[in-house]
Amino acid sequence: MSVRLRLMGMGLVLFVATVFAYARNMPWHWLTCTALGFSWLGDAMLLRYPPIVGRTRDPFTLGMGAFALAQVAYVVAFAWSLSAMPGLHTKVPGMLLGKDLIGSLLPVFLLFGVLCWVLLVFRTQQGRAVKVAVLLYGELLCAMAAYATAAAFTGVNLVWSLPLGGILFIISDGVIAAHTFQGRFANEKRYEIIVWATYVPAQLLLLLGMSLLH
Repeated sequence: MSVRLRLMGMGLVLFVATVFAYARNMPWHWLTCTALGFSWLGDAMLLRYPPIVGRTRDPFTLGMGAFALAQVAYVVAFAWSLSAMPGLHTKVPGMLLGKDLIGSLLPVFLLFGVLCWVLLVFRTQQGRAVKVAVLLYGELLCAMAAYATAAAFTGVNLVWSLPLGGILFIISDGVIAAHTFQGRFANEKRYEIIVWATYVPAQLLLLLGMSLLH
């Protein structure tokens, strides 16, 4: 699949999210659009799309920075939904509140992020600045997945697409880290298929889950 076609596909996802946000007009829906916008920019950087990359010397780092901003937008969106959902949806017999779960979920996800960083990045020959940047991004990613999982328990029904989207996002970026820092994939085409087969569903599942938070 060509770079332009991939970016057009993710641009279409952003357009759908924007239309939905306009229809629902909830703050977390607009933040989802912001996250998808930064994700599109990160995609363009990582795919080295000429009109975006230009003469940039290190598109990988800039792409990671764009995705870091996307994760921040997602975290704020999920946190906002946890605190602002209507009282009608916050107490269901036998169900924990999402905001009651985040205190337990967040440390577990963050510890998992540190473990992955140690296994995939820490012992490589990369410079200290790169290692720290990857660690910070990984923690933001895992925080996003933790908040997504907690938000799934905010409403009357479990929004299963949120934790699944968060986990797929972690898998996709984990594959990128394994390939970039350890060269785990000799077949470039297979590597790209795995990344996009997890990344695109992750974004779609997060968008679907956010559409159910109202």
